[in-house]
Amino acid sequence: VARHVRTADWLEAHLDNHGTDLTDVVAHHRFTAYQTSVALGLDTRPYAGPALTALRRAARRAAMLNAFDAASAHLARASQLVVSTVDSLGSAVVDQLGVELLGIELSLHTDESGYLAGAGPARLAELATMLYRARDHDGAARAWTLLGQTAWLRQDRAEALRSLDRAVELFDSCPDSPEKAQAYAELGRLHMLNYEHGPALGAAQIAADIAERLDLVEMRAGALITIGMCRYLAGEPTGLVELRDALEFCRTQRLPSLRRARGAVADALAEEGDLAGARAVLEGLSGQASLEVLDAGGSLPAIEALYAGDWDRFLDVAESFLSTPDGSRDLRVRGARGWLRALRGDGEGAESDATTVLRTARSTGFWRPMWTALGNGAFAEAVLGRSDDAERLLRELGESWRRMRTIASGAWVAAAAHAATRVDPETALLLRDALGDAPHHTAWSRAAMSCVDGSLLAAKGEYVAAAMRYLDGAQRFADVGSTTDRMLALGGVIRALSSAAEPRSGEGRAASSAAAQLGTAADRTASAAAPAPTAEVPVAAVQNELTDFARRNRIVSPW
Repeated sequence: VARHVRTADWLEAHLDNHGTDLTDVVAHHRFTAYQTSVALGLDTRPYAGPALTALRRAARRAAMLNAFDAASAHLARASQLVVSTVDSLGSAVVDQLGVELLGIELSLHTDESGYLAGAGPARLAELATMLYRARDHDGAARAWTLLGQTAWLRQDRAEALRSLDRAVELFDSCPDSPEKAQAYAELGRLHMLNYEHGPALGAAQIAADIAERLDLVEMRAGALITIGMCRYLAGEPTGLVELRDALEFCRTQRLPSLRRARGAVADALAEEGDLAGARAVLEGLSGQASLEVLDAGGSLPAIEALYAGDWDRFLDVAESFLSTPDGSRDLRVRGARGWLRALRGDGEGAESDATTVLRTARSTGFWRPMWTALGNGAFAEAVLGRSDDAERLLRELGESWRRMRTIASGAWVAAAAHAATRVDPETALLLRDALGDAPHHTAWSRAAMSCVDGSLLAAKGEYVAAAMRYLDGAQRFADVGSTTDRMLALGGVIRALSSAAEPRSGEGRAASSAAAQLGTAADRTASAAAPAPTAEVPVAAVQNELTDFARRNRIVSPW
């Protein structure tokens, strides 16, 4: 017994056991000392308390590293120890509460859906209050951190912010610890997700500083990912570089955060239009790789089918995915299904999806889901012929997004542009002006702006110039790898040149002389199998491809 106690004492005294890998070793020696004292019939009180503390620390450390089997093993021993010492330890109540808190934390991480659907969140709130009343501010702060994560999973930003603010307030009176660093890290990540760049960087930097002082390599990596993503979303040139550096750091150190780092870099590459690069980064990962976004990527097969222009496959995947708990939170897949249904003539289904995404997004308090719902919802409304509703949604999107000074995400900007080409020029101009003020332009935003420019030129009667801008947008969407968006842009070419067939201000006469230019542009955007346009019919290849695409995907609405 004495040897195990002295070993644990020496480790804690000489190695500052704050969340290091030695927590498992200390827990082993403390618990072995306790077990041996029980076997020898000794007084267990000198050994029970330290053993329980060490086991709780080791379990929490393992949980923070996603080593849930190890955490469960430590928790089982701690639970056994609490039961056997409940009458002999003065701190039994606090210990019981702390062990129960660990159990809820493990259920959150290992069975998220079951935890959210069960009594876990309500009990967690009770534990936070009980631990605070027991003057265990560290435990109460940890409970509030978990409550913040719970609200985050439910996309309740206001509750998540309130809980995490309460956590860091309680931790202010506590010494640096892994739990304190994580509270600041979660707060920074929450602000980052809502494009609140200043508060996000401040909280994440505090987390990184604590992690560095305590030599918490994994925690520091997580904070660096948040900082890099925040700077990327703010349009800073160093953002993607910092994300790649964080990825390499996680890979070199073989950290559990490697999964999140890969997802974050893939998110950024996808926004830049490098879908192949994003796929390469995610290669070999199963399930959801990233939590950096709240509305996209939940069903990668559905989004891939949409990009490929295979609408039947998209609908099949979306149907099964949207009925799952993850699907209920994925507004991009449901929003895209809304306007796709509208193009297929399913007005009732389109209206249902558009209404659902807007209602869900407004309840979250996060900007990204809101913009995704507004962009995709506006496109569905425009296709259904409800111009007033589409214009209202686009105006709300443009005004709210412009205030945040962040990149225009591919999750909504293409759909918003397709909607803008079908509404009045004044609304389209407002969206175009907002996009022009972006701190950083991605391949998606540039393609979207080309399409909106096309609609504005057509509104002025400059039909050939409008067709050229639509063709530019189609080529940009092709470069990104989205066949669906490319075809929708090519639809703008036909609409513009159909208007040019009716002479107005000499534009109809200009159409003939511009045939060679249009033919060259159409060659770039039409597939190799399509016939090349001729001088007499400069858009024949585009028209043929559109007809084939519409037939294959059963499009019935004008597009």
